[in-house]
Amino acid sequence: MRRTLRLLRGCATLWAPASGGAPLPERAGCQGTPSRGVTRRAVGARACRGRFAPGQRPPAPVACPSHPSGGVANAHDRKERRRHPRVEVVATAGVFSQDRCHGRYLVRDLSAGGACLVGGASMVPGAQVTLLLELPRRRPKRIRAEVVRCRQRDADTVEIGVRFTHLPAGAEDLIQAEVTRRLRAAAAAAT
Repeated sequence: MRRTLRLLRGCATLWAPASGGAPLPERAGCQGTPSRGVTRRAVGARACRGRFAPGQRPPAPVACPSHPSGGVANAHDRKERRRHPRVEVVATAGVFSQDRCHGRYLVRDLSAGGACLVGGASMVPGAQVTLLLELPRRRPKRIRAEVVRCRQRDADTVEIGVRFTHLPAGAEDLIQAEVTRRLRAAAAAAT
């Protein structure tokens, strides 16, 4: 499994297995600046080979006192690397493919680029699906998407990541408005 992250100039990242154990040092050697980090392939595929069991979560970053963010080595986390901001929402989506209805899923988070769905039926990565996205107090929007990942959360629940392949203008406006509203609410709550 490859894991990439954005690091800042001169940062030495320390990684620790999610299950505990001794940290693994990894020298970043970044050439970026705080406003323009560079993506580096980190520990996941290279240094951890053989140290983590298959299926185990990738290593999690631990404190790095020299880091400009004040101690967090992974200051530019996955969400900041995304092309579109992603927020938690209260929504549902009906999921359909050409030959069947896969069911209703809760939408855990949403962006203009994709969504994370939580439900009962598993799907195959690469499958082309149609979502009927239902946000509160809004008309449902039909969106075409591709399943990019599917993982089992517990015995009867799966988490499915989808990337939107065709987003009609009305649906894009609706999603952008919801994301902006949620980001503003989070910023107001933080102050």
